[in-house]
Amino acid sequence: MPPIKENGLKFRPLLDHPRWRKQQKWWLLLAALLLVYALVPSLDFKTPYSSVLEDRNGQLLGARVAADGQWRFPPKAAVPERFATALLTYEDRWFYQHPGINPVALASALYDGLFTDLPRRGGSTISMQLARLSFGAKKRTIGVKILEMAMALKAETRYSKKTLLSMYAAHAPFGGNVVGLEAASWRYYGQQPEQLTHAEAAALAVLPNSPALVFPGKNEAIFLKKRNKLLARLRLLGRLSEKDYQLALAEPLPGKPRPLPNKAPHLLGRFLREGYVGKRAPSTLDAQLQTKVNEMATRYIGRLAYNEVFNLAVMVADIRTGEVLAYVHACGSDDKHGAAVDVLDAPRSYGSLLKPFLYASLLSDGSLLPRQLVEDRPASYGGFMPQNFQLDFDGMVPANQVLSRSLNVPSVNMLRQYGTARFLQGLRQTGLSGLTKSAEHYGLSLILGGAEARLWQLCGMYGALGHRLNTAENRFQLKMSRDQTGLLGGSSWSSEQFSTGAVWFSLQAITENKRPVTQSNWEYFPSSRRIAWKTGTSFGHRDAWSIGLTPDYVVGVWAGNASGEGRPGLTGVLVAAPVMFDVFYLLPESKWFEAPEAALKIMKICKQSGLLAGRDCPEPQVERVQAETEKSLPCRLHQQQYTDETGRFRVNGDCYPLHQARAKSVFVLPAAAAWYYRQKNPTYEAPPPWHVNCMPQHSGPQQRMQLLYPSPGSKIYLPLSRDSLTTSAVFDAMHSDPGLSIFWHIDGRYIGLTRDFHKMSIQAAPGRHELTLVDEQGTQLSCWFEILATVR
Repeated sequence: MPPIKENGLKFRPLLDHPRWRKQQKWWLLLAALLLVYALVPSLDFKTPYSSVLEDRNGQLLGARVAADGQWRFPPKAAVPERFATALLTYEDRWFYQHPGINPVALASALYDGLFTDLPRRGGSTISMQLARLSFGAKKRTIGVKILEMAMALKAETRYSKKTLLSMYAAHAPFGGNVVGLEAASWRYYGQQPEQLTHAEAAALAVLPNSPALVFPGKNEAIFLKKRNKLLARLRLLGRLSEKDYQLALAEPLPGKPRPLPNKAPHLLGRFLREGYVGKRAPSTLDAQLQTKVNEMATRYIGRLAYNEVFNLAVMVADIRTGEVLAYVHACGSDDKHGAAVDVLDAPRSYGSLLKPFLYASLLSDGSLLPRQLVEDRPASYGGFMPQNFQLDFDGMVPANQVLSRSLNVPSVNMLRQYGTARFLQGLRQTGLSGLTKSAEHYGLSLILGGAEARLWQLCGMYGALGHRLNTAENRFQLKMSRDQTGLLGGSSWSSEQFSTGAVWFSLQAITENKRPVTQSNWEYFPSSRRIAWKTGTSFGHRDAWSIGLTPDYVVGVWAGNASGEGRPGLTGVLVAAPVMFDVFYLLPESKWFEAPEAALKIMKICKQSGLLAGRDCPEPQVERVQAETEKSLPCRLHQQQYTDETGRFRVNGDCYPLHQARAKSVFVLPAAAAWYYRQKNPTYEAPPPWHVNCMPQHSGPQQRMQLLYPSPGSKIYLPLSRDSLTTSAVFDAMHSDPGLSIFWHIDGRYIGLTRDFHKMSIQAAPGRHELTLVDEQGTQLSCWFEILATVR
């Protein structure tokens, strides 16, 4: 071939080069090998895996079978040393030395098959068996064996020995529908592979070679012989001491497959909905705590079932890290009671659980002081008539006691003062999703459970308060997954709308809640925990709640029926709170929050009213209050009034010489509230009556308000049914001011409110009763009557 000229230079064609001609066959052989390498299938396991829920330390909490009905866990990177030693001793002693095939083992297997009567051996290495598992060959032919060897050689060039061993341990058959070491360890021994004994590891090591052996009651002699033979070999090779060998021989074979742990089925369900099907779900739960709380909740639900309460949910989270440590739903006997329902994620009426957030909002706003007196009297707002749980009123009550005693009427008044729309916006800012309707839709009932929330959301809100005092940070992440993705990986809660001082006083107030009977006098016992906690009971006794927190933990409890059925006695204090306190005693003890001194101020506060001390306040005292208190107005309940020289009558300059009058600071409450306040505070002194010469021109009670029926001292005959001890009658009254409400009481017990048309159905037992009417301006009218009932 003539030389080729290019740019004045001469080049020989590549194929005409002498070196190429000399090494041509080797290059062609290399190309052929590369082609064969490319054509040989790679290890490719397309089999589905089980969905596995793990705790914070990798401990198994629960699992769901794979899509093909097999228990096959996703592969782990490492294989326990005890099992690896037993497996390689039994299957492939030269695993770490050969390149994927063992020529000596293959030659021995071929010789035994052709020239001896010994049982046939395949001579397969772990890598070759892995290749067979990969493409699923069922027949053992020469062609299949050649393909196995080719795939094994290719696999050895692509994966490390450690990875190949891990892949084999994850996909080897262990009998029945059990595939992989981890599934086998749990199904046959109820524990993690890392906890297997020498005998258990040896038993599992021989199974992939003959998976049909593991069948309780059958083949046990063969199975035992294989296991013991492997143990003897391990002893001979120095992998077992004589003592361990003898102990291993005494251990029994695995029996009937055991059920897998199912400690957090509902959390696993949440992981599956977030895309963890066929994967490991890395939860933040603590397996030991989860087990203890599960057992406790099961005991409690056994007792509650007598009252036909069948569902109990408990959640525990670490405030310092935001990690959920326990996620428990205990249910009654069967599925008809909602065992499959994740009640921790179900929206339910929260009762009074939002009251601390309203209290903190008012404190942050500077419009409320920690123990400022607020009104507690009957009220009606467009037909909405809130009632306190005990169906009575204090007239005036300190704001912190409104929270600690969970009084409904003052809470509604405080919400009305703060603004429903404003409070609703703050709840949404906190992170409480689900409140999608308008403030007009919820109305003032928003503070009493007029909307719905989920248990884990409420725990996040309370946790945000504790996190704020711990770190002064406004954002709190509540995590159920160690992966930082999705809702489970970090739900965010905000406390930025509250001042640090307001949060401090809110938690201080709810530490004073009256604890259940089992926790009474807790402050006198050194082992008692200081816990800020709040209960809630929804309308109709459908939901009982209790949420508490310390600087380290938040615990939330819900009790009720997944069906929504209410039950008598189902209240937060009686049902949910005892569970919550018992859970706290499972947790390490915490020190209490340190006072946020930078967020507090020392100011003079009126001892009686709880407001900033004004010039007429007779007993100012120094107290710590939130810094926002500077926005508050001074005490307006103490007023300077003038009396005559005796101090018995009130006077003014129009009717009495002021140089003879005496100035006096008087504690003056709103008229309607004063009547109720006096019932609970007998020492309360109302302002002195007016002097006869200074009497303002206003009507007396009988002229402003009149009882039309019955007349004082009446004896009323009413029919009494045989199955009832009470009867009822309609009483009638009038008021000169149609815009004022009348509060009706029987024997000092509040029974209702009327406006415009003052008719009230009175139910009372036969006997003598006192009827008391009080209007909004404090005017009072009382009379006695007697019911003389006749039986129908």
